This record gives sequence, structure tokens and C-alpha cells, in this order.
Amino acid sequence: MCFKMRIISVALVVQMLLACFVFSAVSANAATNFGDVDGDDKISLVDVVLVQRSIANIIVLKDNQREQADVSGDEKISLTDVVNIQRYLAGIIKFFPADSISTKPTEISTHVPTQPATDAPTQSSTDKDGWNEQVVKP
Repeated sequence: MCFKMRIISVALVVQMLLACFVFSAVSANAATNFGDVDGDDKISLVDVVLVQRSIANIIVLKDNQREQADVSGDEKISLTDVVNIQRYLAGIIKFFPADSISTKPTEISTHVPTQPATDAPTQSSTDKDGWNEQVVKP
């Protein structure tokens, strides 16, 4: 009985370790680190050179590298991306255009009308261009 418990314990520990490894791999790939083309968790001139070499068809970027290199968010790798990474490194910009495209939450209007809705009768009229207008009678 003791031997079975040890085997079960070892199997559970192995499963937990594998689950942690898989979870960390998924969460690391979930967010796109725009500008970090080489995947070293920092943006540097190496990333700029990789994008330039890709544009010149000297190297072929992997899919995840292409996502990280497209800092302009236009779904293509161009000199605009190179310039944006250089501007980021120089401190001219604090974030990339693609950051605001992919992570900007949809704004929800919180406007509350100050005037209550009226049940005033309306009358339709047609303006000179043929558009119908709603006119509220006083």
C-alpha cells in the first residue's frame, strides 16, 4: 500500500510541474511585446537591425517575431516600424501605435442627460435637400 501511495504522489507532483510549465508558456505568449523582435524581453538596436534585415529580405522572421516587429499595427513590416522602434529607443515616444490598437479598451459613454425626455408632439418636415427633419412643437 505504501508503494502505491508513493507512485501516486510522484505522478501528482509530475503532473503539477507539467501544468506549471504549460501555464507559464501560454501566459508568456499571450501578450505581444511590441518592438522586442529577438524575444530577450528588452527593446534594443538588435531588434531594429532584425527588422531592417527582414525588410531587405536577408532574413525571414518567424510569425511571433513578425507580430512583435509590426509596431505600427498595420499588419505589415515596413520602415515605419523601424523608425517607430528607433523613436522609442530615443525616448521620443513612450509606446507604439500597435499598443493602443490591440490593448485600448472600448470606451463606454457615461453621459447622463441633464434634461428629462419630453413627450412633446413632433412634426416631420422636409428640408430643401429632401431630408426629413423632426421638429418639436413648443
